[in-house]
Amino acid sequence: MTGTQPRAGELEQRGLAAQRRGDHAQAAGLYAQALDAGADGAALYANLGLALLRTRRFRAAAAALERASALDPANPVPLVYLGETRRALHEPGPAARVLRAALKLDKKSAYAWFQLGMVLGDQARPAEALQCLDRALRLNPGLVDARWPRILALFRLGRLGEAFAAYEDRFDRPDCKPRDLPRPAWDGADPAGKTLLLHHEQGLGDTLMFCRYAPLVAERGARVILGCQPELAALLATLPGVAQVAVPGARLRFDLHAPLLSLPRFFKTELDCIPAKVPYIQVPDKTAFRLSRPEGTKLAVGLVWAGNPRNSADALRSVPLHELLPLAGLPGVRLYSLQFGERAADIAQLGCGGLVTDLAPQVGPLAETAAALRDLDLLVSADTAALHLAGALGRPVFGLLSTNPDWRWLPGRADSPWYPTLRLFRQERPGDWAPVVAEVRREVERLAQAAG
Repeated sequence: MTGTQPRAGELEQRGLAAQRRGDHAQAAGLYAQALDAGADGAALYANLGLALLRTRRFRAAAAALERASALDPANPVPLVYLGETRRALHEPGPAARVLRAALKLDKKSAYAWFQLGMVLGDQARPAEALQCLDRALRLNPGLVDARWPRILALFRLGRLGEAFAAYEDRFDRPDCKPRDLPRPAWDGADPAGKTLLLHHEQGLGDTLMFCRYAPLVAERGARVILGCQPELAALLATLPGVAQVAVPGARLRFDLHAPLLSLPRFFKTELDCIPAKVPYIQVPDKTAFRLSRPEGTKLAVGLVWAGNPRNSADALRSVPLHELLPLAGLPGVRLYSLQFGERAADIAQLGCGGLVTDLAPQVGPLAETAAALRDLDLLVSADTAALHLAGALGRPVFGLLSTNPDWRWLPGRADSPWYPTLRLFRQERPGDWAPVVAEVRREVERLAQAAG
């Protein structure tokens, strides 16, 4: 035995102890030192790969896990983590292959079925994803991470009743804790004569989408207070039946409360009974914005190409502005930007200020954005809050979707049961927006010719 081998074994054991504590960064460093000191073996490479995976060093994790699998091809565990790693690298095909190989070795691996379900969900194959996730949960009912993608699969399959019922599990997630309010939660029972606080819980788009239920609660005899983000207060005050709109920090008196995304369950929402009468919000009367249209404009088209950069799916759902510039070449079509945030600077960076009129400096509050949408003939938008705003206002809107869009747009449809004035244009290949924009360009050209 050489003098380095005992030290290597000690380093490996220290790495295992760090990994058990959840300190994956320290574990990865100790495993690397053990390898440098002469240690070897499939288990060491597998543990190194897992530590690298958990610290998001995906390329190195894949290499280590491939080495582990080559050294111990009968062991499914490195393959399962390799599949998870390939998914994190946005390589769904290779991820599915290694996960299926792992399941050939161990059909009772709940974690492998879970990861395969995640990959199939990424590939917009919700029926197959649901089968895998159900199998994972049968094998291990305590695998709580499988519940959320299972709910998404139900939504994408249009099984809304089941999905919204299961969606109450969201409050078990660490990133979605229920609000601590001094009154009981509404359970959907007759609310007549009670004051209900309906409160937002997620982003602007979710609030715009689900505030449609507030008038239905009022129709059941409740006095409705609608809690929302400050940016939406003026707009949501136009909802019929809402007695009061409140922003965070307001002192309120109420009998019961409910989060907005629980309301579809109480109203037994299914695909064939979504409350989709639009518009259900209006441009506030005091909004002063009016769109200026140059002479010869046949079609005024708004553009929004990027969403919130903090959203984990934003890189996939946002559209580079340069991809939309073919719309600027259409005679009689004038483009107007309603893009906010850091991506509004794309106009100047691309030098297309003469092709796209930036309305952002003129429409700060969302009420003024709504006024701009009222005056525009069409909005062309990525999956952002602006798309929801246009839909809620009943304005014509073209939505640009990635290959695996949010659950609410359902697979394979060009329409939306949530927004009758929305038309959807979908990617066929990840990251390939050119065919999508080409189809949108043809439709915009047709609309411009009809308007002329």
